[in-house]
Parts: sequence; C-alpha cells; structure tokens
Amino acid sequence: MKNTYKLLLALFTLVGFASCDENVDDVMNIEGSADLSLQISHTFGEEAFHLDQEYTATNGATFKFNELRYWISNVELTKENGETFKVADSYYLIQNMKEQVVQDRFVLPDSVRETVVLKNIPAGTYTGISFAVGIDPMYNDDLTQTAGELNALQNMSYSSWMWFTSYIFTKLKGTTSQGGEEVAFSFETGSNDCYRNINLQLEEPIMISDKMGDEITVQNDIEKLFSDINFDGDLMSGTQYVIGATKPELMMKLSNNYQAAFTVE
Repeated sequence: MKNTYKLLLALFTLVGFASCDENVDDVMNIEGSADLSLQISHTFGEEAFHLDQEYTATNGATFKFNELRYWISNVELTKENGETFKVADSYYLIQNMKEQVVQDRFVLPDSVRETVVLKNIPAGTYTGISFAVGIDPMYNDDLTQTAGELNALQNMSYSSWMWFTSYIFTKLKGTTSQGGEEVAFSFETGSNDCYRNINLQLEEPIMISDKMGDEITVQNDIEKLFSDINFDGDLMSGTQYVIGATKPELMMKLSNNYQAAFTVE
C-alpha cells in the first residue's frame, strides 16, 4: 500500500509539473540569462536513426531497433576564459520509444525526444560542453530523492535490477542478423560503475546574450555502441542477446562505447 501511494504521488507530481511548466518557466527566467537548446542528433553511421528501419553495419551485420532510451545528466558549459557553469537539476531522459506500460497500470506514450532546453544560462561566450550518461550515485542509490526529470514512473528504474533499487542508465533494444537469422537483443547499463562523463569542445564558440540564446548540436552514432561487442554464445541468454546486470564486464564495455559515440556536429 505504501509503495502504491508513493507511485501515485510521483505521478500526480509529474502531471502537476507538466501542467504548469510554461508558467513556471516564464516566472523563473533570470535577468542576464537566456535558454540554450541542446540537440542530440542520432545516426547509424552516416544515416539518420529511426525505429523499425534496417541498418547495415560496416562488418555486414544488420540491425533494426525498437527502443533507444538513456539519461544525460550534470550538464556543464565552459566559457572561453575557462570558467564553468553547471546547469541546475540537469537530469534529462533522451528517448526514441514505442508505447510502454509501467507498473501494469500507467501508460507511457510513444515518444521521440532529442532536444532539451537548458534554462537560465548566463550571458557569455562558451566553447565547450560536458555531461554524463547515467545518474550520479547521490540519486542512483536513493530513488526517493528527485531532481530534474528523475522519476520512477519513467520506466527507467528497477527495485531488483541490480539486486537493489537503482536507475537503468541506458536501454537499447531491437533485432540483429549477424550473417544468419534475425535474433532479438536487449542491451542495458546501470550501476555507479557505468556512469560516464563526456567532454566536448565546440567547433565554434557560441554567444549567449540576455535577449537571445543559441543551440548546440551533438551527434550520437549508434553504430559505435556495438564496437568490440561479440555476438556469440556468451552474449546469448535464452533466445536473445543480452547485456545487463548479470554481465557487468559487458556493461562496462557498452558504457565506454556510449562515451565514445558522442561528437559535436
């Protein structure tokens, strides 16, 4: 009963935030600052990424995807003088997903979310951006704490996934053919050891004034997530290829691949 109450309270809180978000943004705009859009462009090699589209990797394997979801967090911007600005409560869920049912009662609609708006960025000239893939231990070890978009009803946490309550950092699911018949795969990462920082230098500085923001576009090449992943018997679990809590070494390798997949366009 207590768990049900907590879930309902979290849902009502989420709905409440959604209904008043526009008004809150208007009220909380800080003088001398502007918003900055962070656009994440997903590709498979040189092709644009879409669910249910077949892609051929450089090694000849084919892939088709039905889910891509991951957390980015702790966004920081670097000014031309070396100063850094940490974006408050910057926990965002990036996703390309189909409809999902959570807790057998709540429905998450199909969604493509590749842009986040970083609020109240101080005016100045910026030359770099950093963020993490995953959730830092302060929040990952205690799901009762909230910040940004962190919420158990996002279907990105399990009470028994790592034998304790924690967030799932990344989900990547679909089917693949490695020269034979098509086989499903389900790749997930989590645990504090999978937390990865990404530091990117902008090709050209961007300037934010108190009247106008800007946009940073970052590319995530999904093909790179499969680097050095061998689709063999060791990866099989039942009838599908699996990376998850029972295969920590592969989770580390996959986390490193996420770290390497991001570049600035």
